[in-house]
Amino acid sequence: LRVVLDSTARTSPGAKVFERSGKGAILATTDAAPTEKLARFEEMGVETLVLPRDHQARPDLESLLEALHARGVVTAMIEGGGVVLGAFFDADLIDELHLFIAPKIIGGGAPAFAGAGVTHLADSERFAFAAPEACGPDMHLSGRRKEAQ
Repeated sequence: LRVVLDSTARTSPGAKVFERSGKGAILATTDAAPTEKLARFEEMGVETLVLPRDHQARPDLESLLEALHARGVVTAMIEGGGVVLGAFFDADLIDELHLFIAPKIIGGGAPAFAGAGVTHLADSERFAFAAPEACGPDMHLSGRRKEAQ
């Protein structure tokens, strides 16, 4: 099941991201999405899920996860840009991390993790990381949420 977060339904209903060969796709959006555009998504076989807005007018992530859990989804892989990843970190909704670091310096662009970040370095230690592993020329870092102290 592929879920696309899009606050105002800017994504095209015919976008390849929604091609799932019968596995299902959901557009998670807010009431800022035009109803006529949501109807086009439904016509293309993409389910729409209108969620409450968070404090930045984006789909509320806790509401999203509750809706997915109600459908029997117990694990979600979050793959997105820095804004999406940062929002999940800020909401403290990540239990496990898998980071792949390529030996390339490209500079510029957006950060890998946007969001508020932490004020104190000690607050960044929410995860216990395993030793890095080589994955071809890349490095793979994995970490799990530490148990509450």
